[in-house]
Amino acid sequence: MPKQEPCQTLDNDWGRFPEFYSWLLVAEDEVKSRAGKVSLTPEEVTRRVKAGDAVLAWEDLSLDWPLLQEYLREVFLAFSHHFPVLAGATEDLQTVVQDTLMLERVIRACYQGGALPRGITKAPGAKAKIDFLRLAGLVGLRPFLCGQREELLPLLNQELWRRPTCPICGGQPDLSFLDREQGARWLVCSRCDTHWLFQRLVCPACQCDDQASLSYLADEEGLFRVYLCDQCHSYLKAVDFRKKEVGIDPARQRLETLDLDRQARHKGYKCPESLVSLWV
Repeated sequence: MPKQEPCQTLDNDWGRFPEFYSWLLVAEDEVKSRAGKVSLTPEEVTRRVKAGDAVLAWEDLSLDWPLLQEYLREVFLAFSHHFPVLAGATEDLQTVVQDTLMLERVIRACYQGGALPRGITKAPGAKAKIDFLRLAGLVGLRPFLCGQREELLPLLNQELWRRPTCPICGGQPDLSFLDREQGARWLVCSRCDTHWLFQRLVCPACQCDDQASLSYLADEEGLFRVYLCDQCHSYLKAVDFRKKEVGIDPARQRLETLDLDRQARHKGYKCPESLVSLWV
């Protein structure tokens, strides 16, 4: 079994994040209610899953570009309001949002894990801008992917998928939970909130199963954990439902476990598609 390390407490520096995150959830719901639908047959869903492919290819996404532009403009304004230190970065990236063709290239790169356009990667201060823009791409896609996930999940046979990435959109997990009945581990997608079964004592990021390289931090109740991998230096948060009878609520549980993000990142671990990474 992985070894356990003691847990610490949250610093006051993160005080503004919950307020921003609460605003973001409301904004997400509004966009989700206006997002388009995707149409795939049950047979096509099953075929892709059996082939080891995520159900939603880029060509299948139903993205309303004017709505996405409007949403990202509001997100950048909220970033600037809650975190004035980011005002300069958000002003620079507003030009990307206003250029529909450039925005499509950026969002596609974020979704498929490809390279961003050279005009962005070669600009002054490119590293910080790239990190922020990839994060913005994740934020922008979420309401659309979450809406389309609800249509596709009833068509998904969970028994056909045991991969470390999301069966719906191919995203990486930023949360997990241990179920109450058997203690089985379910991963939760950072991009669309789909959850799926995965091996419990394996790192999803690099598939390391060497128990000497795996450890975890836990709160005093043992309800919340963060798993650490010394092979790839990634981390993954978890909710242990065997400790308390609560339901899976990714939005709330991501917020409740912010302290574990801080601790893991201060120890040098990362969670690539985690929204909170910008504030650590």
